[in-house]
Amino acid sequence: MSPALLLYATLATLAQVPAMPADVLITGAKIRTSDPQRPLASAMAVREGVIVAIGEEEDVLRWEGMGTKRLALAGKTITPGFIDAHCHPRAIYPEDAPWQGVECGPDKIKSLDELIAALRRKADKTPKGQWVAGSNYQETFFASTPSLSSMDLMPSANALSSAPRILTSLAGPASHKSGFV
Repeated sequence: MSPALLLYATLATLAQVPAMPADVLITGAKIRTSDPQRPLASAMAVREGVIVAIGEEEDVLRWEGMGTKRLALAGKTITPGFIDAHCHPRAIYPEDAPWQGVECGPDKIKSLDELIAALRRKADKTPKGQWVAGSNYQETFFASTPSLSSMDLMPSANALSSAPRILTSLAGPASHKSGFV
């Protein structure tokens, strides 16, 4: 090979090597790119939290350097740029507003008597037939777990019988409607 051709080949190779290698090289993945021209790829290079190359393995290998961490994902899916902006916004009203529910979480309610008293205060201020709502109810924080039948027998609970009620549980998608809890 002539010296000129060797010099050309060396310079061409060096021109393809990035000045700064990727921090992470991901291969063997199923990458959803959100690009209609190329919806799927199998490899990508990431430097300083930014995707610098995406495509097939041979497209990103030039980004590999001495300190590059390599992850072989064996067909697992990646969705770059997907950020879960998940939240549960809710309005905050004054305590006596008709739309404000009773906060029944363990930081506010420490016993069954406190729960009944808080619901009773709200029921007293709520027009007849409208719902009295409470949220973040967590019966496991009480000394004993109340049952529907035990609460229906309590005089203070029966004082609320004219108002329909709903308590949503802190523990998940559970709620207790009327009949007290």
